[in-house]
Amino acid sequence: MNDKSFEKLATLAYTVASRQIASGEEASILDSISVDHLQTKQIYSGLLTFAHEASRHDAKKQDIISFLEERMSKERIELVIEIHDKFATSVRSVLARSSINFSSIVDLRWRLDYFVQSNLLEQNRSLLYFISLTTRDPDGKLDSFEFRATLEDLQELLTKCREALNVVKNIHL
Repeated sequence: MNDKSFEKLATLAYTVASRQIASGEEASILDSISVDHLQTKQIYSGLLTFAHEASRHDAKKQDIISFLEERMSKERIELVIEIHDKFATSVRSVLARSSINFSSIVDLRWRLDYFVQSNLLEQNRSLLYFISLTTRDPDGKLDSFEFRATLEDLQELLTKCREALNVVKNIHL
C-alpha cells in the first residue's frame, strides 16, 4: 500500500474512532483506496483497533514508537503519531461515553453492636453489624450505602462475592 493510501486509511480510522464521520462516507473512502481490498480491510481493522487502544491508554509518542517500530516505517510511524495527537482526545471522550464503568468502593466502615432485649421472661442476645460503604462513580461523585447484617448474612455475602470472583476468573481464562 502506498503512503497516500495509508494516510487516508489512518485518518479514516481515527475519524471513525472519534465518531466524526457518517457510515456512508466511511464506505466510500474505503472503496476509493485502490489496493487489494482484503489488505485494506486488514490494515484498516488494525489501525482502528490501535486508535482505540492507544487513546484508551493515553499512549505517548515514545509508547507508540516502541509499539510500531517493528511493524512499519519511521515515516508512517510519524504520520500515525501526528494523527493520534490530533484525534486522541475526541476518541477518549467517545470511549468514556460508550464504556461500561462501575462504581468502586473507596471506604468501608463497620461497627459491631450487641443487643440484649428483655421483656419479662424473653431475652434476645444478638450481634448486629452496621456497615457503611463509600463508593465513587466513574464521574467522580461519592455515594454512601449503609446496611446492617448478622454474622450469617455477612458470611453469605462473602460466599457470593467469592463465587462471582471465580466466575470472572473463569471468563478471563
